[in-house]
Parts: sequence; C-alpha cells; structure tokens
Amino acid sequence: MEDIKQKIVDFYEPKLFGKGVAKLRGGRFIQLGNKRKVYLTFGKHYKDEKEAIEGGAYRTTPHDLFVLLFPEEAEKLVDKRTEKYLEKLNKTLGLVDYKAGYEEEDVDVEQVYTQFIGGDIEVGKTNDGKWLAQYSKRTDVDDYVVVRMYFSRFPSQKDVETAKLLKEIEHHFMLYGYDAAKFNCWECGKERHWLDIPGGLREKWPAYLEKYCGC
Repeated sequence: MEDIKQKIVDFYEPKLFGKGVAKLRGGRFIQLGNKRKVYLTFGKHYKDEKEAIEGGAYRTTPHDLFVLLFPEEAEKLVDKRTEKYLEKLNKTLGLVDYKAGYEEEDVDVEQVYTQFIGGDIEVGKTNDGKWLAQYSKRTDVDDYVVVRMYFSRFPSQKDVETAKLLKEIEHHFMLYGYDAAKFNCWECGKERHWLDIPGGLREKWPAYLEKYCGC
C-alpha cells in the first residue's frame, strides 16, 4: 500500500484544499464521503473500464483515496460509527457499485419495479454476472440521469429502495461533513448521534432530518 501511495503522491501531487477536500494535479478534487468508484490512470488513456484494469489503473473511491493520502486529517473528520454502519448495510444488500450518467446499460430485463416517483426500475444480469438495477431520475426541468446500481445477488424492490437511501445518506454527509452526524434534539435539547435514534434505517433517517432523537 505504501508503494501505491508514493506513486500517487509523485504523480498527482495531492494538496489539502479544505475540510475533507484535497486537490490533485490537473484540477481533480477528492472528498471524504464520496464513495463513487474512480480509476487513477497515471496519465494513460483507456477506452473502457476493462482496459483500464488490465492496464494497471488503480481502482479506488475519492473517500478512500483521501483516507490513504491524508490519514491524520481523515481520522479527525470521519465518523467511524457512521462509516461502519453504512459499510455493513452495503455488504448486507450486496451492493458492489453505483454509477450515474446519461447511458443505460443493455441487459435482458428480468424484473421491473414500479416507483411512486421516477421511472420504472429495470433489473437484469450483466455479462460479468452482477445484477443491475437501473432507472432514470429527473435532475432538472429538461434533464435527467440514469442511475445504475450493481448487486452481487438478485435485489428485491426493498433492497433497491434501501440502496437508494444509503446513497442519499452518503451524499448528505459528503455535503455537510461527518460533524453533522451529531445533532441537538429539538424536543429534549440533548446532543445525540443519529445512530442513537431507535429503529432501523427507515426510522432513524427521517427522524434525524427532523432533528428528533425519539425521546
């Protein structure tokens, strides 16, 4: 790990840019909480993901890269309790990757789930054996993205909805920082961690957004 770290430092010249944010050579930013997959190619160009892997590109996430490059800073900023909780849920769901863009992936659809808001969720198996759940999501009046979630097993509609919620939570802490994991309850006034709220994820998160600890 130290070898790859030194290789990254030498080529990308990372520098702290702000709280939980670092800047790499060329203007790329990495941020704690961003768990999307990225490849560091060290100046080489590849036509697709498969070629990048075969060519020795380093697969990581902006979050993990920040932790690797700035461990002392990450130690001060990351809420370990939240991180472990989300990692456990991701593993339980079998969620292995998440992508968003304008292109759908061509798979034979084996299941369709209807959403109350948004396009139908289509589920099918990819060529490399993963299960893909994809759907379109409006981002503006005349714009949208295609969300693609990859699972190691066939996902139920509840699995997909839970995975969507997990990404919403990750995005929340990426925007507001892990400091936001603690809050003062509007009812009792005490400081609480959002994971102290009773119930499962679907009970904890709405209550946290309302800043209510369940007292």
